[in-house]
Amino acid sequence: MTSLRTSLDDLLEPIISDWTIRDLLEWLGDDSRTHDDALRRPLSVIDAALTGTSWQQEPSTIALVRSIASAVQTAPRLRNMRLDDLLGHPLDVRIAQLGAKPVANRPIARFERETEPQVA
Repeated sequence: MTSLRTSLDDLLEPIISDWTIRDLLEWLGDDSRTHDDALRRPLSVIDAALTGTSWQQEPSTIALVRSIASAVQTAPRLRNMRLDDLLGHPLDVRIAQLGAKPVANRPIARFERETEPQVA
């Protein structure tokens, strides 16, 4: 049985949990990293948290990088999100892998007050 007490740093290794998604994508810009099989697991976790989907077959590292980049292109506000904020507690990561609502589709908190219709 897998322990849910895994630290986020252990889960993402060699990726650093306080990076933003922008930092991650810049780091992945090195071609040698996009073909590194050791990145498959941490990128799968990040991809699941961003998209809320799971792959039918194990994806390649490059497919995961493209999926993450596509999610960020669709929701640019995610670029500056830190990975530890995206993933939170490892239990949250596990829930994301099970099909939770993707971050890109979650509503943004609105603090504006709605205007009430004026009565003439």
